[in-house]
Amino acid sequence: MTLKAFLLITVIVVLTIAAHGQNRTASSIHTVAFCELTSHPEKYVNKLIRTEANYIVWWESSYLYGDRCIDDDHKISNSSDCADDNQECQNKIGMEWKKLEPFMRTRKGSDTQRVKAVFTGRLAGPGRYGHLDGFQ
Repeated sequence: MTLKAFLLITVIVVLTIAAHGQNRTASSIHTVAFCELTSHPEKYVNKLIRTEANYIVWWESSYLYGDRCIDDDHKISNSSDCADDNQECQNKIGMEWKKLEPFMRTRKGSDTQRVKAVFTGRLAGPGRYGHLDGFQ
């Protein structure tokens, strides 16, 4: 693998989703460690934050998780807060997630894909999210 290819693979992808039409500069967005975010979500609900996490996708589900807190209590569904009938919002969010596809790692013989990235957005909650409401 060339150095250029290695650097391309290890590039951190930044997804910035401007929620509710607010224009924020990168410096005004608070960076939170993923394990802190999932250990004390009440501090961050509905706040615009940035965190580094792993995104995993396979045929049945997808979610975000951290390297230092891998158990089920610290996994977050990557669901959007778009209304079911808001197709424009759903399409916009889908396009943002697709930006990660070129950087996904796949194991040979597996449909599972992973990528580590920096995510910017709002934490929704409380509630049940994701496949079979498997995430808080």
